[in-house]
Amino acid sequence: MPVRQDGTTPREYESSGPTFANRIKADPASIVSVSWGESEPYDCVVRVKAGGVRQTLYKLWLRESPRQVDEILAGQERAARLRASLPHGERRKQPWGPL
Repeated sequence: MPVRQDGTTPREYESSGPTFANRIKADPASIVSVSWGESEPYDCVVRVKAGGVRQTLYKLWLRESPRQVDEILAGQERAARLRASLPHGERRKQPWGPL
């Protein structure tokens, strides 16, 4: 847990992008809500359920618009469905691009 220079524990602290990405990859269903700002860079507030009751609020600033993010996520879902539909021996080959 992060600690401030004066020794107290902050209620809000900075988190790295990889930390947020790993949490989402581990459990995509943990996203409780997402809200977007109107201008670029787009500020995005994501509420993620961590554990039984506790929720973590992430504030992000993205260059991509909400529409672009939706397109990226939809492409990843299509690729994952395609990969899951292939026989096990062919899943290692990636003719459809990176997942």
